[in-house]
Amino acid sequence: MLRTIKNIILLIIICITATGMPIFANIIFAPECKEAMLPVEIAMHVSIDEIESTQYQISIKVFDKNSMLELLALPDNPVILEIYRNEQFVSNIDLKDVFKMQNSTQLQEKSIITEFVTIIDQEKTNLPDGMYQLKVIPNIKDIDSSLDTQTFSLSFDSDFKYIPSLESISRNNMGLILYFPDSEFINLIPITRVIPFTPTPLRATLNNLLAGVDKSVGLPTGSFIPEKIGLGLVNRTAQLFLPADIGRFETNSTDARIALYSLVNSLNTIHAVNRVQFYFNNRIVESGFHGHAMSKPYYHTASSLYVGTRTKTNRILLTPVPIFGEITSIETVFSQLKFNYNKEQFNFNIIPTVPAEVVLKNYTIDDGILKLDLSPAFLTVFEDNEAQQNLMIESILYTFASLPDIAQIQFDIKDTKSNTLGRYPIGEPIKPSRYINPETQN
Repeated sequence: MLRTIKNIILLIIICITATGMPIFANIIFAPECKEAMLPVEIAMHVSIDEIESTQYQISIKVFDKNSMLELLALPDNPVILEIYRNEQFVSNIDLKDVFKMQNSTQLQEKSIITEFVTIIDQEKTNLPDGMYQLKVIPNIKDIDSSLDTQTFSLSFDSDFKYIPSLESISRNNMGLILYFPDSEFINLIPITRVIPFTPTPLRATLNNLLAGVDKSVGLPTGSFIPEKIGLGLVNRTAQLFLPADIGRFETNSTDARIALYSLVNSLNTIHAVNRVQFYFNNRIVESGFHGHAMSKPYYHTASSLYVGTRTKTNRILLTPVPIFGEITSIETVFSQLKFNYNKEQFNFNIIPTVPAEVVLKNYTIDDGILKLDLSPAFLTVFEDNEAQQNLMIESILYTFASLPDIAQIQFDIKDTKSNTLGRYPIGEPIKPSRYINPETQN
């Protein structure tokens, strides 16, 4: 009797061993006793095709080389897609929904475990233009397989339109610098509007702010400041006289902030003005515009980074945004115009302007001139794209000209015969034009 029991136990052990049961994350195998079979060997085939400059199609097939695997379930996310830029992680793409949808029908080939196709879209993944690395990482563990991580290159180019600043204004005209909100009502963007010359630029500024921005620019249209504002100018102080009740500009925090700084920034660009004082019902009050301090005048916005903002008409506009942290060095500010240094700042609609390849090797400041010693990549990284060249240069110009004691910027590249990049000279001091972001192209 004892001998019979031992034989039965031995037979069960042999039967289980013969199945070669592998361990596969979240996969259940049928526990039947079968004849010995080849070990499970999982492989993955990935192909990627560029559909257009902002989209790629990726096809993934995971299969058993020996066609012997019997599966009842798969992991919720059998493959993970991760995107990197300059070896830094940027984001991942969740394939759970894609996997569930495309595997709802039974696969025909016995060897295929899962097969699906998905589209990587630049706008949907919220990435700015540039070169990236896509890592296809199998989410299958504890099994003898050929499932190594595979890496592919992606290049996104959204082909935007950038209009460089105006070098001058034609005779009998003048340029107004008007600040309008972006589509998210977060940042204010300076727009240059050319109008016939007027001896009353303060009133012209208010009237043109009330008129809103041209719809071709792609920014929100309409008026974002109160109506019926009185004006005065004393000792370079622009005086704005508002009624005691300014409606939504007092009750809504976003409307209040946009209106306040649209007025302050726009008026402070006028040569005769260097500060703006608000009056409510002909009096200086402690607070207004939904809690903002009103007892002292407002000066021009402090030092800023000038990055690119994409509008609904696919224009890129240079936009001043706060510099991150304290300004400890020129190198720190320069780095913040790059994606990897400040990647939380940038996305599909807020774009960095300086590629990682462009290196600031050294700099000097002498008599208000900042000389930037740059790597040769500055001349070649956008070799065939003048719009990108001008955007990069003007971003640097406006950013550093906004810092104290810097009036001009000079680009120096050692051992180069190039005299210009875009429309700008190399090796000569440049003072950025007042007329940033022209509203229309002449």
